[in-house]
Amino acid sequence: MKDQASNSNQTSQADNRIKKDVKASGVQVGRVYKGLYNQDGELTAEIRQEINTVSSYPSKQISNSMSDNIFGQEDFSQETHKPTEYTNVEKRVAWLTVPEDSDEKSVTEKLKTFANASLFKVLSNHPILTEEQRYAISSGVTTKDIISESQVVKIPTNDKTEQEGTANNIVLDPTGKVQYRSVFFSADGTKEDDDRRNPEPTDFYLSSSIETELNAQLEDDSTTIGDTIPGQRL
Repeated sequence: MKDQASNSNQTSQADNRIKKDVKASGVQVGRVYKGLYNQDGELTAEIRQEINTVSSYPSKQISNSMSDNIFGQEDFSQETHKPTEYTNVEKRVAWLTVPEDSDEKSVTEKLKTFANASLFKVLSNHPILTEEQRYAISSGVTTKDIISESQVVKIPTNDKTEQEGTANNIVLDPTGKVQYRSVFFSADGTKEDDDRRNPEPTDFYLSSSIETELNAQLEDDSTTIGDTIPGQRL
């Protein structure tokens, strides 16, 4: 028990050296359109939110997990020990079913009445299933594999990632396992991000198509991709 307490304290000290400033933009409407699964009288509204996280790391360590220091970070020159900052912009997208007479303007006006609305994300080593999706799977409307392939975390496609040759690559979690991500709408903004990932090496879900894609990717890339995208750890 003493060793566990000591390790926990060391981890806490390391975490305390990292400061994070998180700012979220307001929820905005991207577009309103007729979705593939919309019934009569329905349309789909795509809504977006950006989460900006500025992480500040000490440029020089004055202590470590084993050794304390009689001086604090504040005792050193701010010039020589100026923190290093890293900015991560996470773009979240969710979809709402809206009446068929809706358009971008009307949905935007409706959103304004929910001042605290937000988008929250869920991360897991298994596909993230709603009760409705579970019913659809049991009814044969869709499959767990199809849902997993839409949720598996991948590197976004943009000019930079295409140039680097990493666009659309699967991103493993810090323990080297496949991870899934889904974003949901919270009308009152009270639902928080939920990290369901676990450290167990064999506790994850992998469809045959994702496994094939991942094997081909790993053959072409000898570097670790576990931390390719900052911000995956909540």
